[in-house]
Amino acid sequence: MTTRRTLDPMTDAEPVARHVRELMAAGVSYARIAAAAGVNVSTVNHLLYGRVHRPRAKRITIRNARLILAVDVSQVTTGRVDPTGTQRRLQALMAVGWPAVHLGHTLSLHPSYVRELQRRPQVYSTTAHAMAVAYNRLWNKQPERHGISAQAANRSRNYARAKGWPPPAAWDDDVIDDPKAAPEWTGHCGTMRGWKAHREQDIPMCAACQNAFDRKQAREQARTLCGAPSLPGESEAA
Repeated sequence: MTTRRTLDPMTDAEPVARHVRELMAAGVSYARIAAAAGVNVSTVNHLLYGRVHRPRAKRITIRNARLILAVDVSQVTTGRVDPTGTQRRLQALMAVGWPAVHLGHTLSLHPSYVRELQRRPQVYSTTAHAMAVAYNRLWNKQPERHGISAQAANRSRNYARAKGWPPPAAWDDDVIDDPKAAPEWTGHCGTMRGWKAHREQDIPMCAACQNAFDRKQAREQARTLCGAPSLPGESEAA
């Protein structure tokens, strides 16, 4: 007689993956998180990146979910970490109207220190984690509906716009902590199509699209000096 194996009950994987990303924002590897949780490292890897020919996990066993969610930042972090993700999250939240003063209260930090985060060469890992948690909670919320005055929200948006700071929509969770990654403002950043979208939609110009425009200008100047005409479709080239 064949006995059926009882499958572990499953639950939504996204809150667990979000918790892992918040811990990783504090400079923690997913392997260290897996070790602290007492689960297989491939389980955490699958939450974040998927496997060969398989997408990221959408479901996870309730047992593994509880083990991973029980990992506290104090168990796995020490010292200071790269500030990139913390600074980008702060900029993105301010770009959609969350003032530094409010974020300071949320993070239990003095507002002046929150502003100072933009200039820090490193931040405390606990601060990086707290910022990631706040970001995940606030990025898609309208500040005016959560106790922020319209004047304060607009002042924050205008300040961020003047600085050229990207909003949350320009960052993917997988790259926001990567110092080598660039924001994707238009869906075509780094090309002339992206440059045109910035201009036509009145979006602050990103470095990738400005570089694409500069390269196009340099090519056209070189052709002018050589007496050669522009190639068809050149204006849309990357």
